[in-house]
Amino acid sequence: MNRVLLDIKAVRPMLGDLLDCRYQVLQILSTGAFGRTYIAEDTLLPGSPKRIIRHLKPSENYPHLLLFIRQLFRYETKTLETLGQHDRIPELLAFFEDDQGFYLVQELFAGELLSNLLTSNQNRSKYWTETQVIELLREVLHILDFIHDQGIIHCDIKPNNLIKRTDNGKICLLDFGAVQPISRPESNTNQTEISLNIQPAGYIPVEQLAYQPQPNSDIYALGMIAIQALTGIHPTQLKIDPNTQEISWQELAYVSDELASILKKMVCFSDQERYQSAGEVLRSLDKLANPKTLPITPQELTFFSYPIEDLENVLDFPENFLEEIKNSLNQTTEQIINTINLQQRRFFKVPGISPLIIAFIIGTSINSLLIVTGVYYITQPDPAQMRQMEQMIQEPLEQITKKVCQIPYICFWFGK
Repeated sequence: MNRVLLDIKAVRPMLGDLLDCRYQVLQILSTGAFGRTYIAEDTLLPGSPKRIIRHLKPSENYPHLLLFIRQLFRYETKTLETLGQHDRIPELLAFFEDDQGFYLVQELFAGELLSNLLTSNQNRSKYWTETQVIELLREVLHILDFIHDQGIIHCDIKPNNLIKRTDNGKICLLDFGAVQPISRPESNTNQTEISLNIQPAGYIPVEQLAYQPQPNSDIYALGMIAIQALTGIHPTQLKIDPNTQEISWQELAYVSDELASILKKMVCFSDQERYQSAGEVLRSLDKLANPKTLPITPQELTFFSYPIEDLENVLDFPENFLEEIKNSLNQTTEQIINTINLQQRRFFKVPGISPLIIAFIIGTSINSLLIVTGVYYITQPDPAQMRQMEQMIQEPLEQITKKVCQIPYICFWFGK
């Protein structure tokens, strides 16, 4: 519905009002272009279960459009009656109208919105793993497959409209106030590709901004949500290649080439080059290797013990590189112990100096030595090789740390 048709500044109903002699308003959730949304309790049922009520208030400036709005309302109720048969979509329980407008009463799903589960900071330990992203894609794609089969495009797929239920942990789809019927071209006409000087906006692809949504407009939005989960960056903050108009994101994520390829096709600028159906995306996901074998985000990293010689099986190093690493580690261990002894002799004999100051001085000296044992990258490394390298070098570094931390107050560590 067009924003101009609805009075989004409506003051009624208010908190505590009884709608249809049954539903008591408890909370005003939101006010937007498609009306207002409330939480109310059904006073006629045992336990007074809570419901979601969507309110469509026609603007008083357009009284002649009342009949048109009523027709749209009836179309939406018929659509929701069909879609509510899916267990991941709220069921339509009732609908009615009064002098304040039109009302839809739906099942209330208790849970947490996906917008609260997506990280919005730069802490990689909170990014979603590939396994989590793949599971999210599967769950939502099955819902999209269902609604598209009913001839409906959701047109508002975003984290605020996806909720993870508390009772069963399933992802469900909310708010069908922006639904559009799928326009099917006549058999004797050719569907022209949209060519406009506009760019995608967040979760909305270019053809939807041009008022020509397609079923894969929903697929685009879901792909952007998955990219946000992997990168921790909101879609509006991602760069767009000025030449291709495609979103640049892969270098910001720990992601396998296989999943990256699927997501790239989901969010192609051109709807003609995107996946054409949710089922097509699901089939591509089915071809992925076991997600547990894919590269994972740092929150799942565990460290294993490998002989340093095993590095030869992972990376191609210059001649004598591993020997130099071992010698460096041995020399560093000896240097650390000598430094500790030297600093102890120099400072523990000086009266009036705090042990904490002494520990800081010694720790600083140790850090200057440990820095030579780090692993550094001049160019962007392969994520899988980088993690293996770090895991394998961890054990000798930990051996040095144990020797350092045997001295009281001294356990400084310089992370690289």
